[in-house]
This record gives sequence, C-alpha cells and structure tokens, in this order.
Amino acid sequence: MKSSQKNILITGCDSGIGRALALEFHKRGLQVYATGLQASALQELEALGVKTQLLDVTKKEQIEVLQNRLKSENVDVNILINNAGYGAMGPTIEMPIEDVKAQFDVNVLGLLQVTQAIGKDMLEKRQGMIVNIGSTSGVMASPFAGVYCATKFAVHALTDALRMEMQPFGVHVMRVEPNMIRSGFGNTAAQGLKARFSPQSAYLKVQEAAIARAMGSQTDDAMPAEEFAAKLADGVLSKNPPIRMRIGKQLMVYTLFKPFLPSKNIDRILQKIYKLNLLK
Repeated sequence: MKSSQKNILITGCDSGIGRALALEFHKRGLQVYATGLQASALQELEALGVKTQLLDVTKKEQIEVLQNRLKSENVDVNILINNAGYGAMGPTIEMPIEDVKAQFDVNVLGLLQVTQAIGKDMLEKRQGMIVNIGSTSGVMASPFAGVYCATKFAVHALTDALRMEMQPFGVHVMRVEPNMIRSGFGNTAAQGLKARFSPQSAYLKVQEAAIARAMGSQTDDAMPAEEFAAKLADGVLSKNPPIRMRIGKQLMVYTLFKPFLPSKNIDRILQKIYKLNLLK
C-alpha cells in the first residue's frame, strides 16, 4: 500500500513528540488524524492540512465521537500511534494517590481504551499497525519517577501481549522506547514535582536532584522531537517494520548497563546520581 493511501491516527498531538509525528507523517503523504486536548494547538495543525479531533483518551464518549467521525468519512485507520501521556513525578512514598490514578488513567487505561476501539476494526479487516510509545523508563526504573516508570512498564507488557495476540490477524504491533527526547515533557513534569514537595517531605534535602530527574530529557544533547519523529516514521513505513524501536540518546545504558549489571550495583549508582546517599 502506498503511503498516500494510508490513514494514520495519532494521540497526544498538542505539542512535543505528538505534534512532530503528525507533521512528519503529513509531510510523507499520509492522511493524518491528529488528536489532542487543546483546540488552539490542533487548529495550528489543521491550518497545515492535518485533520484534527479533540480527544481525551480517558473519556469513552470522546472516543466514540472519534469512531463515528471515522465511520462517517469512510476511513479505515491503517496505523494507530498511541502517544498521549504525561509524567507525574515525586517520591513514590509521598505521591498523592489522585496523581497516581490520573497517570495510570492516561498512560495505561487511556492507551488501552483507544487501542480496543480502533484495533478491533483492524482485527476484523486483518490489516493495520498499532504503535505504542513506551519509554526507556519502562526498562529501568529510577528514583522520583516510580509511578511514571510503572505506567511505562505496563505499556510494554500490554504491547508485548497484544503483539502476539494480533499477529495471527495480520496486525503488526510495535513497541517504541524513546530516551532523552527534547520536548515540553520535562518542564511539565518538573513543575508538577515542585508542587508536590511539601515542607514536611522526607526528601526535601534532595529536591533539586528530583527536579533534575524530571528535566533529564531537556538537556542540550537530547534528541529533538522532529528527529525522533523522522526516525520513527522510517521504521513504521519500512518494508519490514520492527517490533521494537529504541530511539534517542544514551541508549547504551539500557542495552548494556541494565541487562548485565547486578541490581544492587544499579541501585547504588542511581542513588548516588540522585543524591539519596545524602539522606542517610
């Protein structure tokens, strides 16, 4: 199937990776349906020729509105990219349960809800591709990001199971693990983290280290979202798409460091990086 004949649905296109993906696939001739929460951001994409739809992935009724639109326009989604998500960070023992639930609602349950809505049609038609944006945080957990890491571990597990289950029906499922991609993610996570640090926090002494964790993807040597989008598009549109893509900077940590170094050594290194040794 030529790329100009494909319809691609992408969630979380308000900014960052999602916006970059929408523009990249549009540039390559696909019919892009970009979804997100912010009408103003989507209007900017609409002006560039991208079809848009307001969508909160946690709202079943909004997913149904999207499904009805696709049906009315006689559109079969060939590629679904589940990108919507956010990072709520802080010491795991002090994380407000409301923030924990909200993060799982978006990153895990929302992703699954959209996948079920769109993927069932792919299963029936025996064609299509589902691309789930996970994270290297779902490969190795780190201090002050325990809940976020947990959601990405969950995304990876769902993706791996879904891949095996959908393969007999001709649907390809891809797991993507970004690392150090420059976007607005870090700033948002850092602002939320600061708000969660109370004067009574047991971790107040290392607050700056926690903020550094949240901002870890925003360094000068991080990969621009546009470069990430181009690399992912290459993989998605290749003749033989991979089942797993790791894209970004400092990937050796996850290919050599994590698999072969004993867990107690990894703990010691990460505790030192994030100043936890100062709390003894």
